[in-house]
Amino acid sequence: MKEFVDYEVMSSICNKYFSEVVTDYTNTAILLNASDIALKRYRNEPRIIGLSTIENIPIELRYPTDVDYRFKREELVEKYKKEIPKKIGIDYLIRCVSTIDAFLEDLYEYLLKINNSEITESEIKKKVRAAWSNNNIINFFIQDFQIIKPSKKQSTPDMAFAAYECWREIRHAYVHNKGKLGLKHIKKLQELENRLPKESHMLKSRVIRGNKIVMDYASILVLRYWTYGFVSYIDYSLHNTIVVAALIAAKESNNKVELKLKTKRTTVNKQGFINTINLDKEVLVLTNVGNVQINDIKKVHIMEN
Repeated sequence: MKEFVDYEVMSSICNKYFSEVVTDYTNTAILLNASDIALKRYRNEPRIIGLSTIENIPIELRYPTDVDYRFKREELVEKYKKEIPKKIGIDYLIRCVSTIDAFLEDLYEYLLKINNSEITESEIKKKVRAAWSNNNIINFFIQDFQIIKPSKKQSTPDMAFAAYECWREIRHAYVHNKGKLGLKHIKKLQELENRLPKESHMLKSRVIRGNKIVMDYASILVLRYWTYGFVSYIDYSLHNTIVVAALIAAKESNNKVELKLKTKRTTVNKQGFINTINLDKEVLVLTNVGNVQINDIKKVHIMEN
C-alpha cells in the first residue's frame, strides 16, 4: 500500500494557528473591554484625583532616574478614550502578522520535506530563514507547490497572498515609520492592489486615512475577519491541492484507494475504485460505497495493483 499524502499533518498545523488567532482576538477584546471600563470610571468618578506611573512599583525595582508622573483625571479620560485603544489595536496588528508569518513558515518547512525527499535539515533551515526574501515563501506556495483555489471561494491563491502582503506592509509602516505610510509603502500597496478586486483595496479602507494607519475597534474587526478567513482559506486550499491530486492520480492509474474519512461524528476508512470526481460539487463516487464528500477526506492511500 502506498501512502500518497498525509493531509492530517498540515491540518493539525492549520488548526493550531486558527486556535491561536481566535485566542489572540479574545484576549484583545477583553483588553478593549477593560479599557472601556476604565474610561467610564475615570470619566464618571470625580473623587479620583489622578494616577501615578510608578507609585505601585517596589522601591528595589525602581530605576534611579524614574520620574513619578501623575496623570490628572482629565488626562486619563483622554488616554483611555484614544491612545490606549489605539495601542491595543496596533499590538493586535503586529501579533496577527507575526502569527500568520509563523503559520506559513511551519507549513513551508513541512512541505519542503514532501516536495523534495532528498533535502537536508540544514538546507530546510536555510530556506526557512530566507522565506520572506524575494517572496520565496509565497512563490513556493503558488508556483512550486501550486496550491489551487477552493471551489467555493472567489479569491485565487495569488489574491489571498496579495491581501496578506498588504497587511505585512501596513505592519512594516507602523513599526518602522511611526504609523505613517511613506511613498514606498503607498507604491507597494498600489502594486498589490492591482492583483485584488476594488473591494479589497487597503488604501481606500477604514484602516488607512490619508497616510496614517488607523487601528481602532472597527479596524480590529476587519483584521479579525480577514485573519480567520486567511487561515481557513489556506487550510481548504491545501486540502484540495493534496487530496484532489491524490484522487486524480488514483483514478488515472485505475488503482484502488483507501480513504480516511472524518466527519463531526465519526472517523472511518473506506476502500474502492474511483468512478467519478466532481470538483464543482466536491464529491466523488467510490465503488461499493457511493458518494463521498471530498472535504471529509483526511488521508489518501493508493493501493498498489
